[in-house]
Amino acid sequence: MIGPDALQRCCPLDNGRLALDGASKKETVPGSLGPLGRIPAELISDILLDLDLRSLTNFRGVSRAARYLTDSLPHYQAIFTHAPAMLRAYLSTQLGAFVSTRQLHRALCTASCAGCNDFGPFLYLLSCRRVCFICLVHSAHFLPITLSEAQAIYTLDSATSSTLPILLSLPGTYSNRQTTWRSRVPFVEKETAKQAGIKLHGSTEGMTAARRRNMEEDRLSGSGPHGHVQWRLEDRSFSSFDNKESNPFRFMGVLRIPWLDLGAGDRVSEG
Repeated sequence: MIGPDALQRCCPLDNGRLALDGASKKETVPGSLGPLGRIPAELISDILLDLDLRSLTNFRGVSRAARYLTDSLPHYQAIFTHAPAMLRAYLSTQLGAFVSTRQLHRALCTASCAGCNDFGPFLYLLSCRRVCFICLVHSAHFLPITLSEAQAIYTLDSATSSTLPILLSLPGTYSNRQTTWRSRVPFVEKETAKQAGIKLHGSTEGMTAARRRNMEEDRLSGSGPHGHVQWRLEDRSFSSFDNKESNPFRFMGVLRIPWLDLGAGDRVSEG
């Protein structure tokens, strides 16, 4: 899975330049927020919590006052204090545009795996859900597909593809076979891509018909990956192709994070 050293290299954080001592107290924000200063503080906090992480990071860099305000958000503070790798991972993989601070904090404070309700020490980045190791290596719900596979299987055009949450993997070593990947691979969630295809073509039947047309055109022209990719997608979660814990694709979008137990005085557990 994604290692902390790789994240540190790809996304160093500048948090801490402004002291957070007393950030929860009512004190004067350094600098000026301009027109935003006329909006009630509680409303600004709600807006920032639901802003996607990339936009929030851009806002944070606007001024000293914006950085102070962002760093003073209790949810953001908790993430940076206990799991800064979450911030680094989403910004590094370009998924920051699809997740908010509120969602990240909810995942940090959730203990159970989304697949089986056992403790989930890992975070599946594409859906921002916790997952245990068993579900991570065996469930089809936590096996992403490459963008090219999604485009072929669900007959997605470039405009539709550009709207999908795309995880751009980081170079590193993955799976129990210690497979090294030096290139960055774009991944999407299978179900998200499927629903985008259905919407594009009007129905499941329309999407299937479009895929068959493409496959037939490729067959006649002697080119195209559609038939091969279809076999891979339909079988790799249930056959030897997947290789479960030996499949590096299962680990390229996964991060180990602690659990912040709000019911036990903000106790942090690694599981």
